[in-house]
Amino acid sequence: MPATRRRGDDQSDYEDPIDRYRPAADRPRKKGPPQNPNANTAYTLGMISLVPCLGGLLGPIAVILAFMGFAHAKANPDAGGKGRARGGLAFGLLGCFINYVLPFIFYVLVAVR
Repeated sequence: MPATRRRGDDQSDYEDPIDRYRPAADRPRKKGPPQNPNANTAYTLGMISLVPCLGGLLGPIAVILAFMGFAHAKANPDAGGKGRARGGLAFGLLGCFINYVLPFIFYVLVAVR
């Protein structure tokens, strides 16, 4: 029985049809999702930083971790995570804007007059 094609042009994507009948512990491991913990944490903290009052603390941390995620992705190309690092950077900057800049603008426009 010929091997079935799963995706892409990579030779590692051929799957032996017998594998599905083997116990899970005996099957060869497949490559999982990108492993870049800094980018994953930056993305999560960046999204949480959009919540008012939490963003003042978590936004800058997300930005720092996003840059660390970019450095990790550059040093280890197989690790991936550039997209999550970009998302963490964007959400972290947006969280900082919401929690630092908008209250200042509100204060200047409303309270100073």
